[in-house]
Amino acid sequence: NNVRDIDLVFSLHKMYILLIQLITIVLILNEHKRGVKEMVENNLFKNGDWVQGKSRDGELIHGFVENVSDNREIVKVNVVESDNEKAVGKSIWIPSKWTEKLPDLEISNETHLLALIDLALLSKDETWFMELSGKLESIKIHPKMNARKSEVFIPENRIAKLDFK
Repeated sequence: NNVRDIDLVFSLHKMYILLIQLITIVLILNEHKRGVKEMVENNLFKNGDWVQGKSRDGELIHGFVENVSDNREIVKVNVVESDNEKAVGKSIWIPSKWTEKLPDLEISNETHLLALIDLALLSKDETWFMELSGKLESIKIHPKMNARKSEVFIPENRIAKLDFK
C-alpha cells in the first residue's frame, strides 16, 4: 500500500513538473508572438517614414521612405546621411528587414516649424507644407501651450531671397 502511495505521489510530482514546463513554454511563446507583432508593426513602412538601416553593401544609412514594394519586403529610401558619402542624396532599394522605422518627432517650436515649412516649399511637398502650416497656426492660436515659443519674428519668406540659378 505504501509503495502505491509513493508511486502515486511520484507520478503526481512528475505531472506537476510537466505542467510547470508546459506553462513556461506557453508564456515564452506568447512573449515571442508579442515581440514579433511589435517588430512587424514597427516595420510597416509608408512613404515619408524616417528610417535607418544598412544598404546591401553594409553602409549605414539614414533617410526617408520614397516607395514600398507591393509585398512590403523592400523599401526605396532617399539617403540623407550615410557612412558612405557617395550614397547621400541617392535613392536605394533595401530589404525591409534591414531597415528600422524611426519615431516621429513632435516639433512645437515656431522657428523650427518655419524652417521646415521652407524645406517643404523647396521640395514642393504640398501635403507636408499643409501639415506644418496647420501646426504653426495651432501654435499661434494657443501660444501658452508652446513652452518655448520663438521670440524671433520673420515677416517674409526667407527662401524668396535665395537665387536658384
